[in-house]
Amino acid sequence: ANGFRDLPIIGKLGQYDVKEGDELWMRLGRSDRTMSGTVKSLCYSVPHILDYFRYNFVPVVACHVLIGPAPAREGDSGSPVYVLEGRRGNVFVRAYGVVSGGSAVDTLVAPIEWIGWMDVKLW
Repeated sequence: ANGFRDLPIIGKLGQYDVKEGDELWMRLGRSDRTMSGTVKSLCYSVPHILDYFRYNFVPVVACHVLIGPAPAREGDSGSPVYVLEGRRGNVFVRAYGVVSGGSAVDTLVAPIEWIGWMDVKLW
């Protein structure tokens, strides 16, 4: 399957519905790649201390999911992150989150459990 577009989306998962070591998939927008990564942390926080010197405050990425190795690139933010379930020939998707940042090796994922089920367009 080439990402989530050709697979049925049957629901969504909460942040703690996956465990460290589980595999998450991403359909990266700008770089036009489909790739997977392993969950390394379910609650990873990053303070951007350099912003303190620029803007006089420290924005924090609080309690996002860290997956790797799965390097998202600039412009991939907002790309869908999902879990593939089932077996060959009968695979479906559970929505999980969106790419929110990362490094040359790892990717940060913002879970989407706070979005109401009726607010999510599935097709």
